[in-house]
Amino acid sequence: MKVIEVNGEPLACAERGSGSPVLFIHGTGSNSGTFEPVLDHLPGTVRAITYDRRGYGSSVGPPARRLGEHARDAAALLEVLAARPATVVGSSSGGVLALRLAAARPDLVSALVLIEPVYQAALIPSPSTAAAVGRVMLRWALRRDPKGAALRYYRWATSYAGGSNQFDTYPEEWQRAALSDARTALREVVQAMVPGPGPSAVRRIARPTTVLIGDAGLPVFHEASRRALRAIPQAREVTVPGAAHFVHSDEPAVCAAAIVDAVDMSERLWSAPNRSRS
Repeated sequence: MKVIEVNGEPLACAERGSGSPVLFIHGTGSNSGTFEPVLDHLPGTVRAITYDRRGYGSSVGPPARRLGEHARDAAALLEVLAARPATVVGSSSGGVLALRLAAARPDLVSALVLIEPVYQAALIPSPSTAAAVGRVMLRWALRRDPKGAALRYYRWATSYAGGSNQFDTYPEEWQRAALSDARTALREVVQAMVPGPGPSAVRRIARPTTVLIGDAGLPVFHEASRRALRAIPQAREVTVPGAAHFVHSDEPAVCAAAIVDAVDMSERLWSAPNRSRS
C-alpha cells in the first residue's frame, strides 16, 4: 500500500486494474483488506481503489472525531488520485459514508453500491439491538476492555439467524487487525448514534444506486438498508441468499457482479450527450 496525505492525515491506499474508478469504503472495525475477495472477481478494466480509513489498519493517524471527516477524506482521496467520478462501494457504516459523499459532492460520484448500509440504524426501534450494543458499551466502560467489547460487537454485528457469526470464520489476519482497531471501532459505534445524512439530502442523490442485502443476518440491518432504498427513488435492491451483514465476505462474486453492473450503467449515463454532472 502507498500512503497519501489527505486533509492533513496519512491514508494508506492501494489500486488494482485500470479504467473506470471504483472506490471502496470499509465499515466499522474493518479495513481495506476485507475487500480483497471482491477485487479478485473484478475485471482488469476496473480501477479498484481501496484504503484504510483514519485510525484503521495501516492509516496510522488519529481516529476521526466525527463520521463526517471520513466522507471528506474520501472526497479528497478521489481528487488527489484523479479518480473522479467514481463508482463508490460502501459496506455497513461505509455505506452511510458513501451516501454522505454522494450528497455533498455529486460531482465525484457516478454510481453507488451499498452493502447493507446502516442508514439511520439508531432510529430503528429494536430492544435486542439496544441490549446488544448496551452490553458492548458497558464492557468497554466498566471493564476497560476495548478488545473484549469490540469482539462482542463484531460477533453480534456479523451473526447469522442460526446463531453462528462471520467474524469467527475470518482469517486470523483479519481478526487481529479488527481487534487492534478496537478503540477506533468503539468510538465509531458511538459516533454512528447521531444519524445522518438526513432524508432530504439522500433523496437528492441522482445516481444509479444498488443496495445489497444478505437475507441471513440481523433484521435491524435489513431495515436500515431498506430505509436507504426508500429514500433514494432510483435505488434497486439485490437480495443475497445465505449472506449475513458483511455480504462481500460471504458472496464476493455476487458483490463484484453488482459493481460491474453499476460501472456499466454509470458509463452509459455519463457518456450520454449533454449529461449534467451536478
